[in-house]
Amino acid sequence: SLLTYCCLAILASKKAASDFYVYLAENESNIKIAEKYYDRAILLDGENVSAYFSGGFRFLTKNQPEKASIYFRKSIDNGAYATAVYSYLATSQILSDKSEEAETTISETVSIYPFSTFARIRYGILLEQNGKSNEAQKQISIAQNIDKKQALGWYIFLKYGSAKAAQKAQKDKNHPALMELQPMNAMYAIRDEEKFMGKNTESF
Repeated sequence: SLLTYCCLAILASKKAASDFYVYLAENESNIKIAEKYYDRAILLDGENVSAYFSGGFRFLTKNQPEKASIYFRKSIDNGAYATAVYSYLATSQILSDKSEEAETTISETVSIYPFSTFARIRYGILLEQNGKSNEAQKQISIAQNIDKKQALGWYIFLKYGSAKAAQKAQKDKNHPALMELQPMNAMYAIRDEEKFMGKNTESF
């Protein structure tokens, strides 16, 4: 009917306008102005996943992890279920000194992706860092049973950083190169995390 068509047209125009404000926010260097654009995008479309994820990433780069975590959580609540998004949320929680919340976040990831070696290893390392060595080893063992090579690659990368992981891959053919780690978007998320958290501080 004409009424249905008009309603759909209005919804489509709101979504388009919302995406346009996300575009403006991403191209705005002033974070305060960018935040206003994100607010407008969300006001027009409260389920705009890209607005929440983009906002979370911007606030993370601007050293505002608590605000970033709110945006990342909203992106997940609205359908962004990729392991990389959960990883960004966990990173923002860690940077907000909320390591227990980060642990819960990755635990949630494991429950959704039980066969993800990345999620299992990330969970194991967080448990290890929070003093839960027995639980940590259990998660690492599960990851190894799923895919031993991927588990090894993710463990070295997550614990020691990309530089050490790359060196290890050059010396050991059984160790995967960074670009072989799956999922690829998680690899990029952890590379970003290195910048935000100043990793590569441990050594073999």
